[in-house]
Formats: sequence, structure tokens, C-alpha cells
Amino acid sequence: GLEHELSGVEQQLQELVDAADGVLHRCTMQQSAALQAQQQAVVENWESLRSKVEQRRELLEQACKIQQFLALVRDYFSWSAGLTREMKLEETTRDSSSTDLKLNQHQQIRAEIDAREEMFGHLVSLGLEILQVEPSNSREV
Repeated sequence: GLEHELSGVEQQLQELVDAADGVLHRCTMQQSAALQAQQQAVVENWESLRSKVEQRRELLEQACKIQQFLALVRDYFSWSAGLTREMKLEETTRDSSSTDLKLNQHQQIRAEIDAREEMFGHLVSLGLEILQVEPSNSREV
């Protein structure tokens, strides 16, 4: 991506700065001072660009985390809503075989809840991590 391309450009920039350093001793004092000032400006602008690229990368990573968090929350809420609907269904048991079936269903639901407990912990951790980096995201999280 962009960071990879910039590393190639940085190498070229360093070669140009080094070449300019080699020319300095052939210049007049005034030309040498002007060339050094231009070199300094180029280096400062390059550092500024690198800093902005790094900031942008961090913002994109944070946005990805937020989107991942929101997708996981949607999945979790969808699952829990479906489970709640399933648990609210009242079925009367008329014989022992239907009681056994219902008990088995409840055990499966319990196993599913236990399995999703780790996912819930991950959601909480991810939400807290997002809030530590950028507290202004509290409304979304």
C-alpha cells in the first residue's frame, strides 16, 4: 500500500539528500546555505508526511476495530434475541418423552450460552480497548 510505496520514495529521497551533500563543497557560501535550507525543508516536509501517514493508519485501525466491534455486537444481539424468543415459547409437556426432549433442548441452550460467554468477554474487552484509545466513541460503543 501507501506505506510500502513511501518507503521506496524515502530511499530515493535519502539518495538525493546525500548527493546534494556531495555538491555542497563546490558551491559558494550563499549557494551552500540556500541548498542546505532547501534540504532541511524537504526533510521536515518528509517527516511531516510520514507523521500524517502514521496518524491516518492509526485512525483506520481504530475505525476497523470499531466496525469489528459493532458487527460482533449485532451478531451477539441477534443470537440473544433469537434465544430469548425460543425460551419464551411455552410448551406444555404431556408425557415423559416430551419432558426428556425439553430437558435436552434446555441443556443444549445452556451449552450454547456457555460457549458464547467467551465471545461476550471478548466484546467487553474490545469495547473497553476502543474507549481507552478514543473516549469520544462512547456513544457508538
